[in-house]
Amino acid sequence: MGWLQQTDSAPRQAYIWTISGSERLLALDSLNALKDSEATGISRNGHYIAGWSTTDANQKHAVYWENTGNGYPLGSGDLHYSLHDIGTINNGLFSAAHAIAADTLTIVGQSADGANNNQSVAFRWTPDT
Repeated sequence: MGWLQQTDSAPRQAYIWTISGSERLLALDSLNALKDSEATGISRNGHYIAGWSTTDANQKHAVYWENTGNGYPLGSGDLHYSLHDIGTINNGLFSAAHAIAADTLTIVGQSADGANNNQSVAFRWTPDT
């Protein structure tokens, strides 16, 4: 997991390494295909991946990818990851997910807090928050 840049002028693109299916290096969708993205954490079974992606407005947003296929990165079957934008705190200027829990969809990272002069703060995100 991480990012790959195919040429000097190309954007960084989030990828994961897998032994499932025919593709060993799997590119993950981004919020804008012409902007950077990076995968920074993966759950134990590979169902969720945390990271960040740059928006059309050129802002970095925390995101996660969810495997909606029937496979697993370290097993067999088809992998298909859907992208979900976590956003920022109070419409802050940026956010980034840095890690994800092993067995649940709990993500931690940092975000600019738009209600506090865009001061950088830590966050803990779950689907219920």
